Amino acid sequence: RFEFRAAARIRVRVDGDLVVDGWDAREVGRHPVEVDCVAGEPVHLEVALVPGGTPLEMVGLDVRCVEPLPDDLLERAVAVASRSDLAVVVVGMDSEWETEGRDRDQFGLPPGQDELIEAVVAANPNTVVVVNAGSPIAMPWAERVPAIVWLWYPGQDGGHALAHVVAGDLDATGRLPVT
Repeated sequence: RFEFRAAARIRVRVDGDLVVDGWDAREVGRHPVEVDCVAGEPVHLEVALVPGGTPLEMVGLDVRCVEPLPDDLLERAVAVASRSDLAVVVVGMDSEWETEGRDRDQFGLPPGQDELIEAVVAANPNTVVVVNAGSPIAMPWAERVPAIVWLWYPGQDGGHALAHVVAGDLDATGRLPVT
């Protein structure tokens, strides 16, 4: 699974097949592509960029590659939650969704996160939702969740700090980044 993000008009071919055609784009675009790859076999990638996709005539390309997620990831989370004493679901924003470079056009979490929370809470009503975000978000599930922890953006040791708070080793009360 690849994603091409272009601040330009873009065309992408994989092994000669056109997989992205953003030639008429007039703004920065995200172009997700799934390509069947075999370990050890090369794939020919051709990317064409032309200025004109942005008001400032800037040109930029960001290429990302991730392994495809298992199809049953939500079902796995629900199965683990249903046999646990406590479920902790960490959701939130990242630099893809929250940035100083542009305004968000909605307050919802990125796709799939609300559904994950709803499914885990249905499987285990003793669920803590941890929100990792630096701005407001919609929480349509808030009334069904017994605890919400706002993690903010804690830095590189945030996971350890969160574990200490959830385990009851530390009390995070009153240590907010803003008042």
